[in-house]
Parts: sequence; structure tokens; C-alpha cells
Amino acid sequence: MFAFRAGMSADSRGFTLLETLVALVVLAVSLVALWKALEQGIVLTNSLAERLQAQWVAHNRLILHQVDTRRLETGVWRGSAGQAGRVWYWEERITTTSEPQLFSIRILVGPAPDALNHYRLRGFARATGN
Repeated sequence: MFAFRAGMSADSRGFTLLETLVALVVLAVSLVALWKALEQGIVLTNSLAERLQAQWVAHNRLILHQVDTRRLETGVWRGSAGQAGRVWYWEERITTTSEPQLFSIRILVGPAPDALNHYRLRGFARATGN
């Protein structure tokens, strides 16, 4: 058992109440920060499958333009595509570049026509004009 002896120095008596409270505050702040980081990691992990499906839709749209050798039309195009049993909505903005027959394509994909925020892709396609 520990007993207080009158001859002990101030350094050997342990922590003061203020030091203990400061340590508890630091611990509490650290635990809250850790909890938030874990929560954010869980949210990102849960949305990873959705973002991956949206990425596939965007890449599929770009590849369709790259393998189709017909003339591309500039403008904004909207549509939907199925991926993994789910409907995804996309928007393509096709613009010309300084290179003849080379078009810039920006594709946005999302779960709803007004929420195209899951994935965005920018690529290029060449049209042969046939």
C-alpha cells in the first residue's frame, strides 16, 4: 500500500488534479478525432462500390465514342445506362479542339439526372468523318 510520508518531495507525490484534467481533455479530443476518421473511412468504403460503378459507366461512354468512327456532334447529351443492376444517369459535353477531327468529351455520372456527382471523366475521341 502507498502511504503519504511527510518527508517526500513534491515530484514524487504523483499528478495534480489540473494535470489529470488536462490529460483527460487531450485524451477526449484525440478519441473524438479518431472516431471522426473512422466514421469517414466507413462512409468512403460504403460508397466505393457506387463510385466504381459510376466510373465504369463513364469509361464505357468514352470508349463508345472512341471506337465509333463516325462524325461526332458537339453539344450536351444526356442519357442513362444500366450497371450492376442499377440505373446511372450521365451527361456528356462534346466540344471541338484545335486539332481537326479531335473532340474533347467531358462525362458526368450520378444516381439521378440532377445529381451527376459520383464520377467525372474527361477524354478525347477522333472522328474519321465517314
